Amino acid sequence: MKWMRHPVWAMLAMASYAVPGPAFAEPARRAEIATGLPASVFMAEMTWPEVAKALRQGKRAVIIPTGGLEQGGPHLVTGKHNYIVRRTAEAVPRSLGNALVAPVVVYVPEGPIDPPQGHIAFPGTVSLLAPVFPAVLEYIARSFKAHGFTKILLLGDSGGNQRSQQAVADKLYQDWAGTDARVLHV
Repeated sequence: MKWMRHPVWAMLAMASYAVPGPAFAEPARRAEIATGLPASVFMAEMTWPEVAKALRQGKRAVIIPTGGLEQGGPHLVTGKHNYIVRRTAEAVPRSLGNALVAPVVVYVPEGPIDPPQGHIAFPGTVSLLAPVFPAVLEYIARSFKAHGFTKILLLGDSGGNQRSQQAVADKLYQDWAGTDARVLHV
């Protein structure tokens, strides 16, 4: 075969047949193989069959973290809220063992764009229109309910996100009255 003329490709091809699997896996992956549970609590790092398996095993809670991209002064990265909320969201299922974490919602209202006001006046900031953010959260929550999650937690790091998250939780609490699904703003 033509590609076998290149020693690196040949070594990779041979190695892929030689590695016997779990014995050479990373420690987290070995634990996952041994327990049958995914090593990660982050849905974005799981396959859909792993998420389905977690649901079958009783993981019915999902945390939807919200952050933002905004300036915080010349000394802070614009994604600081995303880093903080991701770490905070990870702590819950790691300690309680009954939840998964959705990807961080990184785009939130940061101020009017035209003309630029608030955080949007600083380069690197990304803003959504105020009505778009709660609509995005609502349909993320509805998606998780459709898959069988019954406890949906909205967790925000930025103060500006809190009112919208509470409004979404209140709306879905009313919409889902009489079902076993609940949305909480924490």
